[in-house]
Amino acid sequence: MLFTTNLLDTEIKVVGRPLRIEEDDNLYEYGVDFIIDENERAELIRVLNLVQIKMKKDILFAEGSFTPNSAEVYFNSTS
Repeated sequence: MLFTTNLLDTEIKVVGRPLRIEEDDNLYEYGVDFIIDENERAELIRVLNLVQIKMKKDILFAEGSFTPNSAEVYFNSTS
């Protein structure tokens, strides 16, 4: 499976496979084993370190594909 997201104006694409699926009140949580090479890993770590630095300065970090709502609010508003 291909997973795609955006962080800090960087499109991140990684391949992974599901390891576990848990359901709680019609919401699903997936555990994923990402399959990435060393170059992809280094780039992902670089971007995540920048995100961490920015989040320490502003807890409401919004430079990515996020929703400010809880999962329940987000999914109930999109159904």
